[in-house]
Amino acid sequence: VHFDRSGHIQGAKIEQYLLEKSRIVNQLKGERNYHIFYRLLAGMSKTELAKLQLVKDPRQYDYLTKGDTVDIGVSDMKDDEEFKVCRGSMKVCQFSDDDLWNCWEIVACVMHLGNIQFGETEKSNMPVSYVDNRQTSSIAAQFLKV
Repeated sequence: VHFDRSGHIQGAKIEQYLLEKSRIVNQLKGERNYHIFYRLLAGMSKTELAKLQLVKDPRQYDYLTKGDTVDIGVSDMKDDEEFKVCRGSMKVCQFSDDDLWNCWEIVACVMHLGNIQFGETEKSNMPVSYVDNRQTSSIAAQFLKV
């Protein structure tokens, strides 16, 4: 994003990034999932996390544990500071508080979706699946507004 001397958005240059969809549900050993998940957990207040029905510990979210690298704020990854930078950048780009919160709800929803567990049973001699932890699916549905 390009700004003029008074700080107003002058223009933007779009770069293409490859965002692997498969990375959400599976990471290679030693890789983290997308940084925003860890940064949100590290940078949000306890009150904000509670509104999103999240806890700070990334080990509580299945999608964040696949690469066996779940630590927040280790080595050169200063997740809490990077979250402040991310939030500030979004404000500079004129995201409203509601827009920001909607983004955080989507990120939280993805983490909740990853925690939904399914079971299998049989009905009329046919295998059927069911949601094993309805509370988690209800939380995700709430953020999806369904």
